[in-house]
Amino acid sequence: MAITLFLFYLIIGLLVYDFVRKNKIGKKDPRQPWALPILGHLHLFGTQPHRSFTELAKKYGGIFTIWMGDERSVVITDPNILRELYVKNHSNFYNRAHTNSIKIYSGKYVDLSFSNDEIWKNNRRLVSAALTKTKILNVINLVEQQAAFLINSMNYYSKSGEAFYPHKYFNKYTMNIVTSIGFSKTISENESVDEGPISQLLVPFNNILEDLGSGNLGDFVWYTRPFFYSRNKNLGKDVKKVYTFLEVLYNQHIETLDESNPRDLMDQLIISTGGKQKDMVIHVSMDFILAGSDTNGSTLEWFCIFLANNPDFQKKAYEELISVVGKDCKAVTTKVRDNCPYIVGAIKETLRVRTPAPLSLIRVANEDFTTSEGVFIPKGTQIVPNIYGIAQNFVDDPSTFKPERWVEYYKNKSPTRETEANSNDLKPTNTNEKILPNDLDKVVLPFSIGARNCPGNIISEINLFLACSNILLNFEITTTNGKKIDETEVFGLTIHPKDFSIKLTKRN
Repeated sequence: MAITLFLFYLIIGLLVYDFVRKNKIGKKDPRQPWALPILGHLHLFGTQPHRSFTELAKKYGGIFTIWMGDERSVVITDPNILRELYVKNHSNFYNRAHTNSIKIYSGKYVDLSFSNDEIWKNNRRLVSAALTKTKILNVINLVEQQAAFLINSMNYYSKSGEAFYPHKYFNKYTMNIVTSIGFSKTISENESVDEGPISQLLVPFNNILEDLGSGNLGDFVWYTRPFFYSRNKNLGKDVKKVYTFLEVLYNQHIETLDESNPRDLMDQLIISTGGKQKDMVIHVSMDFILAGSDTNGSTLEWFCIFLANNPDFQKKAYEELISVVGKDCKAVTTKVRDNCPYIVGAIKETLRVRTPAPLSLIRVANEDFTTSEGVFIPKGTQIVPNIYGIAQNFVDDPSTFKPERWVEYYKNKSPTRETEANSNDLKPTNTNEKILPNDLDKVVLPFSIGARNCPGNIISEINLFLACSNILLNFEITTTNGKKIDETEVFGLTIHPKDFSIKLTKRN
């Protein structure tokens, strides 16, 4: 009885201590909602944390504290604060937060996405150099070919009148681009995503995406980890399957390597590392697939939803395209991109309204830091960039899909400011200038900012423009039942629409 009573009071005492610890706020600390013991603020996340954080920012400001279980975090929903951290003071905020799930996925943090310090710096340098050496003309030719294959697949549905479910076709399109650039493998035009050698990669990889995107309480509340042993074991099995698949390709690349004529990203990385960093090359290849396929595939799905739900926009975009390429055009190329501001604006607006990775990837403060506004961020605090929330709270009429805002923005933009916006924010030279609402290039940040932004953003832009413009050229897209398609997103590592279908009507 005495032991039971002791344990009871011990548990109560620990809960009270945890409650007080998580709700103690200093004068310079960011504001926060009341936190619960053990969970912290996890109960406030809901099924769409990016939207929950955006609403909380309206009450608690552009930087506020949340506790993810035992992990102190700050959510940034202000572009000025984010730029101050990620650009002006990037050396203090470039490291990723590490969890048990991430450790399993990244091979103990040897990849690009989740490595830190000197490992990350070296990996970033190698990957950036490899992507630079990958001739952009070859990439364009590859994407144009895959876009043609995509249109051919869609032609069947326009002829048959069957409903078109785009998910697996867009997945194949984006996956083929990534795997071809990465290691010279594709799903052939006549194969589905469920056939061929690449299909061995897709099932475990989709499992990994689902696991990392759904959250794991054991990553944030340490004493719950034993309850997630089975889940972590399954994650490890899926990572092993992907690793084994890529290891075979790695060995084939080693055996057939011609250093004077590298074929793909894997060749470039093998040459750069002298064939001595197999784990790094394989895990970076996993990152390349993760970052390049799922995000672009979901963006194409959202683009088609907005086409179907906004026939006036679709008409205007098509008319712009035809005025540039003519009705006899068989395929749109990147050469006309600069002459299609409305279509480019529609793609950018899709990325704004449905940011693929709305909370990006969590980073951590290397040392104590005080912002220019006097807000204190302790060492070890997790940094959660609310990319979605910034693009919502710093534009007018944020919930409306409006490509025109981009057309007007670039029309009124000076060449100097446009050059600055396209610099990827690698140099902290303009960080003292306050970012104002509706400065779209500085408040819409789907590829993040600073030295740890997405290194493949140019490939992504080519990928999206060629797919979107050629779909517009070839098909009128409508809903299958005359009702608008549900635009509610499903949250994960990237956000996706619910499964949907569209009707395709051939234009020419």
